[in-house]
Amino acid sequence: MPLPSGLDVRQSLNRFGFGPSPADTSLWSADGRGFALAGLDRDPYGGSKSAILGTLAGAGEITAGLMAYQKLKPDEKQAAQMDYQKAARERFGAEMRARLVVASDPLLAFRERLVWFWSNHFTISISNNGVVPLAGAFEREAIRPYVNRHFGEMLIAATRHPAMLVYLDNARSIGPNSQAGQRAHRGLNENLAREILELHTLGV
Repeated sequence: MPLPSGLDVRQSLNRFGFGPSPADTSLWSADGRGFALAGLDRDPYGGSKSAILGTLAGAGEITAGLMAYQKLKPDEKQAAQMDYQKAARERFGAEMRARLVVASDPLLAFRERLVWFWSNHFTISISNNGVVPLAGAFEREAIRPYVNRHFGEMLIAATRHPAMLVYLDNARSIGPNSQAGQRAHRGLNENLAREILELHTLGV
């Protein structure tokens, strides 16, 4: 990782983290470059791992709940909609609080900046209500584990994650010659494929 040498920890936290705080003064005598690089090899949740992961659901659990909701009858779904949306927002809020806990740990600052960078690159949006319950799990499952690994692995994980499939309408894609496609007069949805080429990999 080509980080400049001669940095102190305060400069390192400013340039490659989220800035120093008064609580970090005990770290300031360390070499900034070595401090930043060492963060890449630390546990991505630091000392908060058990507390964070113990309160959050994985995409598989969330998707199962979403499928159960979709199978409700129209009158049942209408009655459950407010409760479902509230639970989805609460789940997303818990994910975002956990994200800030990790970002506030100076030992993880450089790694966490990379996590935020790649989350912005493989962007999703909670403006789509279907993405809300999956958005937090997306960063935790498709981005964070792959920061130190090959880009292609992160690309596959992000592309196949339910949040991305819903956000870019791949969940609505259907074979035009299939029975379901002919009944619904629908076909392939190209949004995800186009974004992979134009934004996630090659560019325009």
